Formats: sequence, C-alpha cells, structure tokens
Amino acid sequence: MGLKFRHIFTLLSLVILDQALKYAVQQLSASHIPIIPNLFSIDLVFNKGAAYGILHGKRGLLIGVSVFVLVISLWGHRHLAKTAWSKWGLSILLAGTLGNLIDRVFMGHVVDYINIYIFPVFNLADICIDIGVGLFLVEMVMERKRPLNTSNRRLP
Repeated sequence: MGLKFRHIFTLLSLVILDQALKYAVQQLSASHIPIIPNLFSIDLVFNKGAAYGILHGKRGLLIGVSVFVLVISLWGHRHLAKTAWSKWGLSILLAGTLGNLIDRVFMGHVVDYINIYIFPVFNLADICIDIGVGLFLVEMVMERKRPLNTSNRRLP
C-alpha cells in the first residue's frame, strides 16, 4: 500500500516547518545568535554541498541524488515498507529530502542554521533524514531479534 493520509500529512507538515524555519532564520538581522555559550547557537550558513560539506558545488549531482532518493522512497513505500517503522522512516526521509531539494532547486544551496559545536551546522530537513534512516536501523535490529518462523519446517 502507498502513502496513507497520516504519512502525507506528516511529510507535508515537516516540509512546511523546515521551509518556515529556514525563512525565519534568513529574516533575522544577525547571522549568529548564541543560545548556550560554547555549545549551541543559531548560525545562518548557505551550504552548497551535502552533509559535512562534501560534494561542495556539485548542485546538479546533489539534485539528481535527491530526486533518485525521492523516487526510490516513493516506490519503497508502496512495494517494500511492511511495518510501521519502515513506513514512518520513509515518510520522514521523504520530508527531509524534499526540504533540502527545494532549497537546492530554488536557491542553489541549502540553508543550515542549527549549530551544535561538535557537529557541522545542519537544519530540520537533515534531522528528518537522520530520523528516517534511524527508524530503518531500529527495524533491522528488531527483525534480527525476531524468532524465525518455523511453522513450515518439517522435522526429520
């Protein structure tokens, strides 16, 4: 089964929130707002690459990868996702991918703003991507712990 209303609603809500936060941060008069000194701040960064600055300036490639992830995620939602973990994981991954894709297509860069000093600056879309992947990892761990179905096995 494809995307259900609750998945579409969540996906669209996250994309709208992501875009609204990016817009709000860009409207602030300061590009650096300390929240917790030496730990956390709001810093406006225009990222022309992917995570950790890799593939800097490769906009076309990054747009292509994002479109590929969107297509595979939509296909996977219909054909592969069987559990709530995988369905929510794909929905949240779609939201994050779409949020950053919108930036790349319309601005040529991704707007990042969350600065926790031990990580590169990131945004809500990046968090969604991480959560989506994390839900898949949780599902994989849970599947490994589930006992094998032995009801169809013949005893010698």
